[in-house]
Amino acid sequence: IYVYVLPYVKMFLTKDTINMLPEPEDFGTLFHEMYRILPDSQRRKQEWKKSKRKCVKIKYRQKNKLDLMTDYESQIPPELELPGNASAFAMFASVRLAVLERWMRQASQEYLQSSCSNPVQDQSEIDTDTEDNSQSSSTYIPVRVSKIVGLGLRSVFELIKESRTSHPGLCTKALSALLDVLQGQMPEGLKAEPSDVIDSLFELLLDLATLHGPESSVANDGTHLTAIACACLLSLVVVRGDTGKYLSATAALLMCPRALAMQNIQMPGVLTALQRSIHGILLGKTIRPDWITHGVPHTSKIDSFQVRMPSDVQNVPLTLKSLATDGQYLYLFSSRGLFKIGSGYGGTLKGHVYIWKPDFYPNDKGSLVYCDNNLYLKLIGRRGGEFLIIERQGLLISGSLPVSSRDAATSVVFSDGELLGTISPTKDDGFVVRMLNHKTVPAALIT
Repeated sequence: IYVYVLPYVKMFLTKDTINMLPEPEDFGTLFHEMYRILPDSQRRKQEWKKSKRKCVKIKYRQKNKLDLMTDYESQIPPELELPGNASAFAMFASVRLAVLERWMRQASQEYLQSSCSNPVQDQSEIDTDTEDNSQSSSTYIPVRVSKIVGLGLRSVFELIKESRTSHPGLCTKALSALLDVLQGQMPEGLKAEPSDVIDSLFELLLDLATLHGPESSVANDGTHLTAIACACLLSLVVVRGDTGKYLSATAALLMCPRALAMQNIQMPGVLTALQRSIHGILLGKTIRPDWITHGVPHTSKIDSFQVRMPSDVQNVPLTLKSLATDGQYLYLFSSRGLFKIGSGYGGTLKGHVYIWKPDFYPNDKGSLVYCDNNLYLKLIGRRGGEFLIIERQGLLISGSLPVSSRDAATSVVFSDGELLGTISPTKDDGFVVRMLNHKTVPAALIT
C-alpha cells in the first residue's frame, strides 16, 4: 500500500511541505517502522494496561512544552480500522491519515525542541484527578458541556423537529438562523465540540432534509423547509469535519426521492470556503488565477458535448448570437430562434433541446443574460433602449424594462446573477461599469 501513498500525500500538501517529507525510496521503511514494537515501549504498554481505569492523584510540574506529548503516544503503532470489503480508496485514505498523523506529531516534537518555540513560563504544582482509559491516546480533549445545557439544546432540536408540520414557517425561520450561524464558522471549526450535541443536530437536519419533498405549487427557489435543512446539513458536516458524517449526508442526498432531487438549494458559504482552501493547497498559493486577471486559456476546456438539434435545423447554417445559463439549462440565442438546452446538471439531459422558439427575433442581434430567475434580452437597434424580460419555463416574453438613454445605445450588458450591469465607453478611451436594479421601472442606477 505504501508504494502508492506518497504521490497522493504530496497532492494535498504545499511545495515547502513536500520538501520536508522523506524520500520515496525511504517511505516504505518508515511506514513499517510505525509498527515496530520496541522492548521499552512494550514494557510501558503493559504497565499502562495494569493502571488503566484507576483514579490516581498526580502532582506534576511543567518544565517544557515537550512534556505535553507523552512518550507512549509517540510509540504506539497506528490502528487502521477497515470494513470487510474495503475499497482501494478506503485503504488509501486510512493509510494516508495514519502517515500524516505520525508525521505531524514528529514535526511538532521537533518544533518544540527547536529555538523557534516560545518558552513556557514555570507554573506551580497542579493537583489533578485523571482517569486513564482506552481512549486516552487522542490528541485533543473534546469540550465538555454541562448537562443542563445539553438538555436545553436537545429540547430546542426536538421543538424544531415537531414544528415542521404544525408551524412550518417557524421551523423555516429557525433553520435559516441556524444556517447563518453555521456559515459564519470556518471548515472544521466545530471539530472539538462535544459529539452528543453535534450528533443530535446532525440527526435532526438529516431527518428534515430527507423527510418529504415540496409541493408542486411551491416555488423552487431554495426557500422551502427541506432546501434550507439540506443547506444546513451540508454546512454542519463541513464545519464538523467528520468523514463519517460527510459520507452519511452524501449517501442520504444521493438516495433521496425524486421530489427532493429536483429541488434547488442555497450554496453554503462555508462549502465555498472549503473549496477555495482545497484549491489553495493543490495550487500551493492562496490566490487562484481567474478569467478576469488571466483570461481564458486555450487549454481550459474540460468537457464538450453534442447538442441534438431538431431535424428542421440540422442541415441549415446556424449563427450563434448569445448564450446564457441558470445553472441547469443553456439558453442559446441564434439566427434560428431561442433554444433551451439541458446542461447535464440539476437532473437535465446533456445536449437535449427542451424548448425551441423559432420565431424569437431570428433577424435581430442582441445579448441574453440571466438575472434573478428570469432571462433578459437587450436587442441592438430597434427596442435597444429596454430589456425584454423572458420567463424561463416557456421562453415567453413577460414584459420589458426600460433603461436610461446613456446606457441604451452603445453599452454591453452583463449580469452577476442578482443585478444587471452595463459597460459603456467614455470619451477618454475608457469604460464605465454601471450596476442596475431590475426591480424598479426604469432600471435604477445602484453603482
